[in-house]
Amino acid sequence: MTKALIFDIDGTLVDSDQAMIGSIQLALKQELGLDLSFTDLAFTKGIPTQVSLQRFIDDPAEIDRVEEVVNHFIGKLVHTEELFPGVASTLRQLAPDIQLGIVTSKTSEEFNNEFVPMGLMPLFDTVITASDTDRHKPHPDPLELALSRLEIPATEAIYVGDTKYDLEMTHAAGAQFALARWGTAGTTAWQQEADIVLAQPTDIAHLVR
Repeated sequence: MTKALIFDIDGTLVDSDQAMIGSIQLALKQELGLDLSFTDLAFTKGIPTQVSLQRFIDDPAEIDRVEEVVNHFIGKLVHTEELFPGVASTLRQLAPDIQLGIVTSKTSEEFNNEFVPMGLMPLFDTVITASDTDRHKPHPDPLELALSRLEIPATEAIYVGDTKYDLEMTHAAGAQFALARWGTAGTTAWQQEADIVLAQPTDIAHLVR
């Protein structure tokens, strides 16, 4: 029996590609002179900004500096972020009957600045950000912490996400993975490993029937 649904944010609850990938793109262009496309930076979806920047920068202090530039651009682009259609109504429908959680690669500061203003926080029983664990997706630690706080075993939870990192974290923790198909572009081999495929946000409601 499913007792909890736990969600990724970017690409799952929120359409944020323009802000998240765009901010990294602009920062790398400005600071490193790298002219990268959205396709080049698709790997950044689902992992913390610092981890993404490690692909291009070796010095930890320089990573911190460029991350500040990324956050500056996010602030300018955050107005482009919006909930996917059907997300809010579906979560409000589910909240009285099942525990809801979030496990995100956003830092606590990013979460508070970008997601909290969307007004859905009262619906969630626990939130784990990148600030809460030393290891992040695809390691199972963030999801395991969420399960511990919800006091349920992994076998009674479903994690809903849109990236390979989400799937790997979920299966490493022993939970079921539901692919948010609306947040992915194209079809790749890893998607075949999803336990459940959801075509649209309103399909989330079927997970508890």
